[in-house]
Amino acid sequence: MGLGKFLRKLPVAYRQRRSCFSAAGSPLTFKVLGILPERTFETDAIRFRSIGINDGTLLYSICPGALSPDELRIAESTKAMLINKMVNDNDMHAVAFKDVLKMTEELVFGKVPKDRIHYLSYLVAHDVGGQGAISILLDDSEEIEEIEINSPFSIAVYHRRYGRCSTNLQFCSKPDFRYTINRIAASAGKELGAKDAILDMQFGIGRLHAQLGPYAISGGAASIRLGRLAAMTPDEMIALKFSTKEAFSYLSSAVAKGANIIICGAPGTGKTTLLSAISSFIPNSMRVITIEEEISEVVLSSSLRNVVKLKGSERDGVGFREQIRNALHMRPEMLVIGEIRGAEANDAFSGANLGIPFITTMHSSQNGQALLDKLESNPLNVERALLNRLDISVFLSKRENGSRIIESIIEYRWPSSKESGVGMLPIVEKGNVNAGAIRLSRVVNDGEARADALPQTVSDGRRSVAGHAVQSE
Repeated sequence: MGLGKFLRKLPVAYRQRRSCFSAAGSPLTFKVLGILPERTFETDAIRFRSIGINDGTLLYSICPGALSPDELRIAESTKAMLINKMVNDNDMHAVAFKDVLKMTEELVFGKVPKDRIHYLSYLVAHDVGGQGAISILLDDSEEIEEIEINSPFSIAVYHRRYGRCSTNLQFCSKPDFRYTINRIAASAGKELGAKDAILDMQFGIGRLHAQLGPYAISGGAASIRLGRLAAMTPDEMIALKFSTKEAFSYLSSAVAKGANIIICGAPGTGKTTLLSAISSFIPNSMRVITIEEEISEVVLSSSLRNVVKLKGSERDGVGFREQIRNALHMRPEMLVIGEIRGAEANDAFSGANLGIPFITTMHSSQNGQALLDKLESNPLNVERALLNRLDISVFLSKRENGSRIIESIIEYRWPSSKESGVGMLPIVEKGNVNAGAIRLSRVVNDGEARADALPQTVSDGRRSVAGHAVQSE
């Protein structure tokens, strides 16, 4: 989780808030409400959380829930003792989170029942040695994709398997929200305050966007998007019913053969996740250059041996579009572009016209002709003469339950100089693989998606039957 790296700045932060605590106690910055699932789907007793249904909605809860008045008093006095020790002891300036937890348990021992020691200590240690309510959720970063703070008193999460869930966590006040956000911001030398009431930054494992009033009407709002340390594999996406083995087999052949691919959809549909996953299909020997804007979200397969990562930053004088042009001068064999949304799109297509394939994402509410129209329109403005470099577009959407799905994959058939109109071969329609269309594919050359093109962990040796749609499992 890497919480320890934030602690070097904590003594200074506590000196600034010394007025907020005394020997009598230091109030916690957050509270756990006594709301628990009426019907539980899964429970993690070690990290005190459960997921289920409460009042008809999904709930991600910290359990066993609220502290009693006596436990809250003990938590506050324990927090004050820990802070005093950290402020006054120079050896405590870089203490690890696990050591804060151990010290907390020692201070709490004998003051609460044995079955509550670890739970109370866990909450206090996160408030002292982490980022309070936020770091409790960061503790589950492998499952949580985004932390959504709609107001200081409303915190939700987007779970990798269950989608959006409310939580039983909330900050105790607006100042506590701001203070906790600044515990993260301090790691990048930034601060959310009256002077800079809007903050956008990258930190260790994610991206933080936060706002204060008057811009955030609730007084405070934030979104924390959590990146994965390793790319989600095609196997994992198949297990989550993102799509089928046949669809990923087709994509594997297309990527390996250097097809130009755009992954599109609305925000939160998994575009970057899919981009990272299919990077495992790029031949290991290829020289790959990634270009992203400000924030790094693409996680390439660790098997790639020749990778250069670039970022564009208008604030630093080297923009995103300029970095794409620079990348074309570095003899790449594949460009992986985090997202196109402006004039840089034309540069990516220009590179493809020179024989340098790309994979990228873009926001779009539709696939097919609507996507092509958007590429030609402001602000992307891809030249019509270059548009025929696009081989495949993949459109993602969300099901009613919040899970993501590859809704459609289209392979484009561009006309010769004597023909007019573009043909569109529907490889996937409404989530279903069209096996007959795969056999007609020009991109994969041999007429069908080869099962042996997939990594062994994904391939099961099955082949599609022409003329029959393969249903999403």
